[in-house]
Amino acid sequence: MNTPRSRCETVLGCIAAVLALSACGGAPAPSAAKASPSAPALPTACPSLTPTAVADCSPHDYNPAYKPPPGWNGPVFKPSLAFPKQLPKDQPTPWMKYDFKTQAKEYLMAARAYIYEGNVGRGASDWDVATNPVRTWYHMPWRWYGDHGREFVHGLTMEMPSAPGALDPKQKDWRYTWAVAMYGPVAGFTLGQVWRDGGAAPPDLKAADFASGALVTKLLFTTATASEVPEVEGAYEWPADVYTDVQSACPCVTAGCPRGITTVRLIQIDIAIKDPRATETVWVFGNLVYDKNAPGQSAWDKMVPLGLMWGNDPWLTAAMKDQKPKQSVVFYDRETSPFATFAGIADLPPDVGGYEHLGCHGRLSGPVDNPKSACLSCHATSQYPPANAFPRGNISLCDDPATNGPLWRNIPGGTVWKTCVAPTFALDYSLEMASAAQNYYQCRRVDTACDDPATPAKEPEAMVRRYQ
Repeated sequence: MNTPRSRCETVLGCIAAVLALSACGGAPAPSAAKASPSAPALPTACPSLTPTAVADCSPHDYNPAYKPPPGWNGPVFKPSLAFPKQLPKDQPTPWMKYDFKTQAKEYLMAARAYIYEGNVGRGASDWDVATNPVRTWYHMPWRWYGDHGREFVHGLTMEMPSAPGALDPKQKDWRYTWAVAMYGPVAGFTLGQVWRDGGAAPPDLKAADFASGALVTKLLFTTATASEVPEVEGAYEWPADVYTDVQSACPCVTAGCPRGITTVRLIQIDIAIKDPRATETVWVFGNLVYDKNAPGQSAWDKMVPLGLMWGNDPWLTAAMKDQKPKQSVVFYDRETSPFATFAGIADLPPDVGGYEHLGCHGRLSGPVDNPKSACLSCHATSQYPPANAFPRGNISLCDDPATNGPLWRNIPGGTVWKTCVAPTFALDYSLEMASAAQNYYQCRRVDTACDDPATPAKEPEAMVRRYQ
């Protein structure tokens, strides 16, 4: 287990670092924010832990430092990496029957039906995407690396943690989010163009150009229990080898917390679709959230639409009183809602709340996402080398023009978010591609910082534009 790095010398510094990295793909924050006077006292440093052995840099299915325990007879994750050699033709795109601006719910429900087909209802084989009898889905290589890397049961990676009270007022401890993304056939073809040898060879980042109709989905699980977050009662569950030491005020945002088999509960599903009708970005992002009171027989039926987003509303700032986004649609079906009125839901419509929150000024953001950002703005920063989406780590000013204004630009997929001094590759709204590339080069100790003054300035690398 790794000793905390210098950028995480304080607890709040660790938290700021993981928020900046996991929420918007930027570089870790260099310094800690100040705690409010009313906040509970925090320890001055995260516990020092015994370093893990350094992994070799050949591809692995999951982090080899965290192997199945002796006698384990449950599932063991095997990524689906047999990518299509040719761009699949005549793939169904049922969501294209609907206008995402005026028929947002129908659009998202059509996408939900598509991702469920062959992945749900097979019992122990659910989400074994390589054996899906309808269509094969695929995984991103190089997500095993690091102490937040893939666990061995289902290939989940750690994402943004939920602070006490973030999911429910009764939540007293830090809880962690673990997730796995799957790529449909059209998106899987692009993975194969970037990672031509399943991750053994260097990635061809110029090929990171998804074709129209590409769909990516991600299942996001929380370690929270129904006793502290009643809204997750009855949610779909998986066993997973995740962090077991809650550490109260000192969460496992630094590398190296102990792992063990824990039940995690599905709280959110993300869906990203490359849709040329979204003329400013060419991407549409949507969220499904778990609602235990929604109609339906299964936990999958109760994953209900939260909203869609196809632009960042660059004009929307704190100065715009009583204004709401025009490029996000947020909806919720239930006539009544048990949602509590606590900090973080002020921007929500009257019938949305509970563990739900939105992003900056009501832009779309899921319950385990960063409430100071939004789905599309985060993914717009996808590039290598990574650039810090929140300058100076200031994640508390969601639209302050002097620091975070660039976050709300509408840029087309395939556009570099920030030109670095090193050759810069746009990764077409794929934060997971950015993380995978960073993992590949970090493992080899040749990772490049965006603003390394020792690197001669160069123009951005031109993406090989193959598709519209």
